[in-house]
Amino acid sequence: MKNEIKNKIYLTITAVLAIMLFGCVESPEKAKDKTAPSLAATSIPPGATIGTLTEAFAPEFIAVSGFAIVGGLNGTGSPECPPVIRTYLSQYIRKNLPGRDSESFINSRDTAVVRIEGLLPTSSPKGGSFDIRVTALEGTQTTSLQNGQIYGAELRAAASIGFTSKILATVSGPIYIDRIDGPPNNFTTGYVFGGARVLDDHKAFLILREPDYVIASAIRNKLIERFGDGIARAIDPGQVEINIPSRYREQKQRFMRIILATHLQFNPEQMSKAISEAVSVISGSGGNKDMAEIMIESIGLPARNQLTDLLDSSEQEVRLRAARCLLNIGRDEGFRALRQIALDTKSPYRIDAIRAIMYAAKRNDAAAVARRLLRDADIDIRLEAYEQLRKFRDVSIDSEQIAGRFILEQVAGTSHDTIYVSRSGYPRIAIFGGPIYCKEDVFIQSSDGAITIDAQEGQNYVNVMRTMRNRPGSGPVTLRSSYRLTDIIRTLGADPISQDRQSRLGLAVPYAEIISMLKEMVEKDGVEAEFKAGPMTQISFK
Repeated sequence: MKNEIKNKIYLTITAVLAIMLFGCVESPEKAKDKTAPSLAATSIPPGATIGTLTEAFAPEFIAVSGFAIVGGLNGTGSPECPPVIRTYLSQYIRKNLPGRDSESFINSRDTAVVRIEGLLPTSSPKGGSFDIRVTALEGTQTTSLQNGQIYGAELRAAASIGFTSKILATVSGPIYIDRIDGPPNNFTTGYVFGGARVLDDHKAFLILREPDYVIASAIRNKLIERFGDGIARAIDPGQVEINIPSRYREQKQRFMRIILATHLQFNPEQMSKAISEAVSVISGSGGNKDMAEIMIESIGLPARNQLTDLLDSSEQEVRLRAARCLLNIGRDEGFRALRQIALDTKSPYRIDAIRAIMYAAKRNDAAAVARRLLRDADIDIRLEAYEQLRKFRDVSIDSEQIAGRFILEQVAGTSHDTIYVSRSGYPRIAIFGGPIYCKEDVFIQSSDGAITIDAQEGQNYVNVMRTMRNRPGSGPVTLRSSYRLTDIIRTLGADPISQDRQSRLGLAVPYAEIISMLKEMVEKDGVEAEFKAGPMTQISFK
């Protein structure tokens, strides 16, 4: 394709370019007093696709950044920051954090000014969340952000200048510094998992290379014909706004490739030839198979019969691709083939088949497959099934919020006892199987010695202790828990005082400390379960 979709183009650039080129031209829908030429009278090259007439502005992410104050540091912060940032933060505190004196808050050694950065996923709806990287300002005396908290901050497009551009997201939440992969080398960089909130929906756009309101309308009509009402809107002669269908929400870039491959004028003979060529690539040993799938999905239902024939292929990859295409064009014939691949323990295409089912199959069918896969011997398959069932809010997963800090989930329907902890998205601990119990004669302590889990032999409860090091002279707080692991986790993470202030619930231990101690419990044979940490979030602007 001559012009590929451009990733990571800032929304501000898109908006400015669109306004500069087309902002003063009437929308085709509003130009009712004008006589429009017919599409046939418009010069469209034979065989033209939407991609030959337009360029897609559909960034997968928008790079965002800002500045914030981290609180809750135990003397490891610093008051230093440039005057411009200090003025901005002082105004933010006065407006959004009432009751705090901005100057004393910034000047405290228990706070630090930090830079916050992230990649806002444009597929995320308004209110969706994403991860943020937090870094202490260079040249300051801040030594650690451990156990810190961002109480509120604003994120703007990283390409913008100053503090007056549009706010795209807000941020709050505790800072995570990873210990799962070993002792941290740097305590001045951390992450806020799922702490950034998207303020607006972000749509994709097609920009016509040569503005023409008839062609813009033709593109809109073609896309509505193929994908249904509401999929496209011709804003003006130079722009067509695209709404991503729900089944492509997690495959936005794939959907835009399908749009760009769509032919505007396609007679039956041309269509039949294109289908045959794409099917030949999928079933053959050469050619771009991914692009062949894109071409078929751009055509849709007319490809059904030839795709169905491929379901009898002896090659599993061919069956996978044909079945995936069938589901994506709205046909259920491919479900059985994908289910067989997903359940085939020797197949290298299991994850591909699971995701194809979860994206496009009927919800009940997809959930039934995922529930069965929770019993799979391969932990990666179990985790993939679990992630998909979470999206369905399936009854096999029981979730509860622990003090607004993390989610504790219990996953039923599996015989493999596993402790899973996330390191991207909203923090969560998932207990597979179980119930899982702590053994007797177990002693686990955090790296700094402030938190202890002590299960003494012959004792019918577990002592869970925390020493608050920022409170000189205060002794450790000790609570009792049952041996059940979920109760120990609740005791560690819950708020210190109940809402009626009549009882003590938990020790408010940070998520990073809790999951580190869970890993140690497994490694020291304190519980009989497998420990699995999810991949660490990646935030890169390259």
